[in-house]
Amino acid sequence: MQKISTRLRKGERVETGSVKFDDDWPGLFLRGTDAFSLAQHIKRAIAVINKKRELSAFERVIVLSELEGVVKEIEDAVVVKRAEGL
Repeated sequence: MQKISTRLRKGERVETGSVKFDDDWPGLFLRGTDAFSLAQHIKRAIAVINKKRELSAFERVIVLSELEGVVKEIEDAVVVKRAEGL
């Protein structure tokens, strides 16, 4: 695990989403609770792909929403596009 020291104002914190440090490429940061939730959704999706279980309609909506949200964040903010000159 990389440990990076930052100076945040009192009460300020880094939220889940894209993060860019200085001139480095953007990356995706997941807060602990969000990472746990995402891991559970990914496990469910893997189980379905491996045909170990079926998802209820509600679970399907939740899992797809979570995964689509992460994909959108990566595509919109983390992946560096040529047009940005990087």
